[in-house]
Amino acid sequence: VFNRFKQLVHDSLSDATITVEELKEFRLNKDQCFELPELQANPFKDRIVDVFSSSAPAGSLSFEDFLDMMSVFSDSAPKSVKTEYAFMIYDFDGDDFISGDDIELMVSRLTGEQSLSREDM
Repeated sequence: VFNRFKQLVHDSLSDATITVEELKEFRLNKDQCFELPELQANPFKDRIVDVFSSSAPAGSLSFEDFLDMMSVFSDSAPKSVKTEYAFMIYDFDGDDFISGDDIELMVSRLTGEQSLSREDM
């Protein structure tokens, strides 16, 4: 995981040298995170990065945030942890409920250009 984070950092810098201390302080922005093959085609990639982002600027990941994200998406993560994060990703308005509006946004993202009318949902 460290090497993947380091590679994303190095890909974004014009100067390829960075110290370990600088790496610890570095935060990936959303565009850098979206370079991960696992996120590139995911319709919820922005929500995933937002949910795992622990501090300002919102939508940026420290190495610890990145490690948390990779841990939750690993095969060995407990289902209860996966469920908790999935809930946060789908709770678009952050009100601790999956409302009709949240479901509508979820379906809209999943269907993309083949959008459904409210009646079809």
